[in-house]
Amino acid sequence: MKILSKYEIKTGSRLGIFIAGYRWSGSGAVSDWLAGHSGLCRVEGSEAAFGEIRAINYGLRFLVQTAAGRIRYGERLGRWALCPDPELWGRVLGSPLTRERGRFAGLYTFADALYFMAARFHIIPRVTKYKQLLDAQLGMDFREDKEYLFCVETLADSLRSYMHRIKEEKSKSDPEDNDDVVEAASSLLSLFHRRLSENGRVLIFDNAISGLYPESFGLVSSSIFPGQIIIFVRRDPRDQFAELVKYSGSTFPWSVGKFIRQYRATQERTKKFVENISVKAPEQQDPNNSILIRQVSFEDFVLDRNNVRTRLKEDLQIFWKAFGISTNGKWLEADTGDKTGDGMNSLFNADRSKLNIGIWRNSKLKKQMNRITAELSDYIE
Repeated sequence: MKILSKYEIKTGSRLGIFIAGYRWSGSGAVSDWLAGHSGLCRVEGSEAAFGEIRAINYGLRFLVQTAAGRIRYGERLGRWALCPDPELWGRVLGSPLTRERGRFAGLYTFADALYFMAARFHIIPRVTKYKQLLDAQLGMDFREDKEYLFCVETLADSLRSYMHRIKEEKSKSDPEDNDDVVEAASSLLSLFHRRLSENGRVLIFDNAISGLYPESFGLVSSSIFPGQIIIFVRRDPRDQFAELVKYSGSTFPWSVGKFIRQYRATQERTKKFVENISVKAPEQQDPNNSILIRQVSFEDFVLDRNNVRTRLKEDLQIFWKAFGISTNGKWLEADTGDKTGDGMNSLFNADRSKLNIGIWRNSKLKKQMNRITAELSDYIE
């Protein structure tokens, strides 16, 4: 199945910049810092969650994870994110992927419905705002956007075909290893990249692909994004848990055990993902297929501890200079003006970000913090 055989999707060769956090892990600070670069831009309003590309970070994620059998529920929320008009679901998305999940399909469908009923009251913005959000990001009413609708339809079809294939062949392959799924997912990413890039600047995908699922970066095709920058941002687990309890509708003081297990599991998966990718130094890479991948802690980045922020800036400068991808005749080069300086700009301010370090001490969660300190000491400095 080739997308271009039915509808000409304008993909092209692009530089993909992905910042991946783990929910309230401080990844926004790195995105703010990067957005100070004159050749880069973010989705407008992304710092308030209203500018997140929900079609990707909810839609793409939940459908892929459902097809892979990695989650029990969430597909309905993903369908809303990709196509925020249920009357179009049958034509654009087809039948739910959950129905392909064998003898437990009915149970999964019921669980998915319950999850959606509960989640829709806690998600900001509510799903009823998703159409307005998607229309603004696409630049038109999504219902009339033939290119976008075809991308979504192709994605759903590729995932359904993948599920049928692994069922027939009784294989355990992942959707990230399926060429049709990768092509469909990358075409969707490329569409948003092109629609949201401003005046030739390169879009920063801020948590479009979450650090919770590092394997999802396997969906980014090197043929569509020959240059890739992936930065994972983790945070002191005590501060992260304190923020989640305060702001998340799904984390509570008594769920500290679950948080600890998830934190360790995601960090181990990220480490494995990074180790499994053969990454050369920026100056040694092939410009036709180059990748820069880093994992930084929020605290080290903000404080520039051990020159983390300084070294990251130097690596990016080398990468952009050697492998910058031409966009509208402009080459990405490091900005030597005051805008980037030491990474300070109107969006990022290290002194202000420092105030978010050590907030766990005032969280009134002494028992939980003691447990996190003891069980996740490897991730605390």
